[in-house]
Amino acid sequence: MTSSVLLDRDMKRRVHIAVDRICNKISEPQNVVSDLREELTANILASIQELVHNGHSIETAVELAIQHFGEPSTVLPEIRGLVRIQRVFAKWLLAVTLIIGGLGAFCITFNSIVNSRIEPYYNRQITTAIEKMANQENIQSSIPLTFENNVKSLVDKTPYVTGVGMSVLKANTPPNKTPFQFVYPNSLKQIETNGIFLRMMNNRLFTNLAPTLALYCPIKGTTDRILYVEIVGTHSSYEFGILGVCLLSVYWALFSAWGIINAIYNRRFNIWWGISMIMFNLLGYFAYELFNRKSRRFVSG
Repeated sequence: MTSSVLLDRDMKRRVHIAVDRICNKISEPQNVVSDLREELTANILASIQELVHNGHSIETAVELAIQHFGEPSTVLPEIRGLVRIQRVFAKWLLAVTLIIGGLGAFCITFNSIVNSRIEPYYNRQITTAIEKMANQENIQSSIPLTFENNVKSLVDKTPYVTGVGMSVLKANTPPNKTPFQFVYPNSLKQIETNGIFLRMMNNRLFTNLAPTLALYCPIKGTTDRILYVEIVGTHSSYEFGILGVCLLSVYWALFSAWGIINAIYNRRFNIWWGISMIMFNLLGYFAYELFNRKSRRFVSG
């Protein structure tokens, strides 16, 4: 761990004079000028500390750091441009970046939770209820109207369940070889292809509607027939997950740009910090901040 560098009062006065020569000519609100003064002072002090640890005396390091900082006539145009970028561009860029990143994280998280937790939970709820009703209903070769109405009511009030199809089948009969005797709602399509019935519904924006769970219910009083039930659930579509990935990619690029802009504004940018922010994003920027914070430790004299 590097030790701090002690500056006497005269050396600090020379640093402040060099900074004031710049800041006094910046026509910006007081809070902007104060932040700029603090950043410029910290940068000069960090340069002094680096020079001292490279073998220079404190006196020589102060002189070289101020010379390296540049004359006001040379530095002012650059500083004004950076202040303008920081004020007009960087602040709203960070806000937009965080909003986009939050939306991307939400899309991916929501997509995962709906498909892995929420939809299966409600599918299990409705199949349990239908199985219980089937055990109490007198079902023969067809489905009673009262049973159909009860199932309709269950579908209407159960979230993430969009439709249902039911048939009374002979035991060991493949369910996709015969059409449903009962479908709800009517938008549940049954398309026959080579003797096989495909069940599907029209998808909605960012959702896929497809059979998600099948139930084989024994029929009371018989062993040669079963009640076959197919639940159509509401999946969060893969497009929704892709949207989340795209938003996070945009966030990654914008945050990297924001971090590089701030590093340039603070006059502490180099190509390695730029690569670090592009590759590691938030971690790269935190590493940049941590490194520069450590390099700015000084003990007042």
